[in-house]
Amino acid sequence: MLYFRFQEAEDDCTEALNLDDRYIKAYSCCSTARKELGKLRESTEDAEFALRLEPQNNEVKKQYAEVKALYEKV
Repeated sequence: MLYFRFQEAEDDCTEALNLDDRYIKAYSCCSTARKELGKLRESTEDAEFALRLEPQNNEVKKQYAEVKALYEKV
């Protein structure tokens, strides 16, 4: 059941980004969903892109650091 919800969240974020490719919250949400789905490379890319758009955002910095560390472990 949780897998379905994270997949649904990823789909929703992808749709939102198709409408506005600078929507930071959608990148962040998508990164979280993809992390939970085990898509660590994609999750890292989403967080990294959000960080490029808003480099002073401490929440995004933290998210990027966490997911990057997980990705590097694999």
